[in-house]
Amino acid sequence: MTAQLKSRVLVREEKGFGAVSMKRMIFSFMGSGFVFFLIRLTPLAKLNIPITLLSMVFFFYFTGDRYGIPRWRWMLINGRGGLLVRARKHPTSAAGQLCKTLQWDAYHAVVLKGSDIFASAGVLQDDWSGLEILETDALDAGGFEVLVDEGQGV
Repeated sequence: MTAQLKSRVLVREEKGFGAVSMKRMIFSFMGSGFVFFLIRLTPLAKLNIPITLLSMVFFFYFTGDRYGIPRWRWMLINGRGGLLVRARKHPTSAAGQLCKTLQWDAYHAVVLKGSDIFASAGVLQDDWSGLEILETDALDAGGFEVLVDEGQGV
């Protein structure tokens, strides 16, 4: 006899300590252990414990989420955006020269056009021939249905 079990959980995350997940803890401890090993090979070997603890705090901080993405990635995106805005305002500045060197187009990356932002990917015909208003009050019916020819999948 078998039973099918269904779960709506897509990603299970092991519990760590407080707001720090187990994945982040393992990565941070392994990263700081690697820093410890590298510091032991340098003339700074007397400072290996404080440097290792600082690197662990560094890893904990930069692997945390900010607005749904890792903090290190958010900082890179934020820095790139600030550089592009400075290059757009002052094209002859150091930021403008750096963007030219890296071949970043400061004009098209910074200037937003409403027609591009609010453009629809799937545009229906102007005569609304593809829509049919449903006359049912069933909750799973929805408000309208898109009709397509047989053989064409939606």
